[in-house]
Amino acid sequence: MIRRSSIVIALLLSLGSAPAWAHVGEQGPVSTVTQQLGTREVTIRFELPPFAPGAVRLTISSDAAMPWTLRASAVPSGLSAPPAPMVQRELRPAEVVTIDLPVDQAGRWELLLDDGSAAARVPFVIAALQLAPGDAQLAGALIALLLTLLLGMVVAALGRTPGEWLARGQVAALTAVVIIGAQQWAQRSAAPPPAGGRPHAVMTLQTTPAALLAGQPTQLRFTFIDGATGLMADDIEVHHEAYVHLVILDDAGQSFSHIHPARVAPGRYQVAWTPPAPGDYTIYAEIVRHGGGASVLSRRLTIAGPALPRTPPPTLPLDIVTPTGMRVALTAEPLSPGRPTVITARARDAAGTPAAIRTWLGMAGHLVVRSADRQIYAHVHAMPSTDADGTVRFVYQFPGPGEYQLHAQLALDGGVTTISGTLAMPEGADAPQP
Repeated sequence: MIRRSSIVIALLLSLGSAPAWAHVGEQGPVSTVTQQLGTREVTIRFELPPFAPGAVRLTISSDAAMPWTLRASAVPSGLSAPPAPMVQRELRPAEVVTIDLPVDQAGRWELLLDDGSAAARVPFVIAALQLAPGDAQLAGALIALLLTLLLGMVVAALGRTPGEWLARGQVAALTAVVIIGAQQWAQRSAAPPPAGGRPHAVMTLQTTPAALLAGQPTQLRFTFIDGATGLMADDIEVHHEAYVHLVILDDAGQSFSHIHPARVAPGRYQVAWTPPAPGDYTIYAEIVRHGGGASVLSRRLTIAGPALPRTPPPTLPLDIVTPTGMRVALTAEPLSPGRPTVITARARDAAGTPAAIRTWLGMAGHLVVRSADRQIYAHVHAMPSTDADGTVRFVYQFPGPGEYQLHAQLALDGGVTTISGTLAMPEGADAPQP
């Protein structure tokens, strides 16, 4: 009797607790956001408390080459300024700092960041601790079953035969647990209904100054607007550790920037950028809206300035030496349009030892591909089976013959390294038609 009761108790407690464990989590949500604050790329790791009151733990690092001061505060959404002085921390190069910010209520909050010249607002949510419908009934049925089983153990230990009333009580409690538990399990494990998606977003761009000059620092201000209502699109989600992935390319493929604007208000983002050379540029903004898929929005820019002699991008295969002394090779094979091509980047130090490749934006590597006529644009990530020997591989199916511009990015010691070149895809079988 005792052994049988113990087994039943263990199984029933396991049945009742599994969905709650999957939903609540042990430490609360954890996420990472990367964005540019002033001229620095700042990475913030959030550890949110499972309920309020509590504290949001921030782990912050940046790519700054000089010490700088960061101020941070958490405020409920809707407040334009923090009710208390902001927490201030100095960050040195390659240093990681931790900041705990108190939150006293559930709901929508914003993290305010300030470096003295630029600011950002990062929204986050502290979930309210709520019981799902049926939790109280399930708990009551489990307690009743546990009590009847314990009572049965006591009666058996005294050498007496349990009465019929006790057996009926156990059966009734067990039946209630099974029925309520099955209902709870079905409700919590059921797949959510498919999202209806979101209308397209419209992106506007303002620059300061209005007339852009090569070598002159510029502020790029983006506004994302819902295509169906005209309201601010404040449902842009963090994907690959950033709200907006901004890629800026000149038409020749010689100038490349991959930066991440800071959110400054609902639907509004801002980033500093210095045009490296005169010419025509395309800005690609990659976003993901809540309930919708990824989309790429683009804008054109013309940069003025005296024409400068520029060297055309080299052609793959490449073997370059970075300013930090790393040697990086970039190859692609097979070269056949309509078939998957593997683009391989291999990094070695000056002694030929495989370099340590760190993850950046959650990936081992990033590759931007664009056709020379600007009709095709792709952002490819390194394959999950990245080797531990300083090698990352990307797979991309070039849709047709012609010239393509490639920009591969790896996070090596000393920062993110970009390798740029062109690839001539020969004539071949066209890509399969859908």
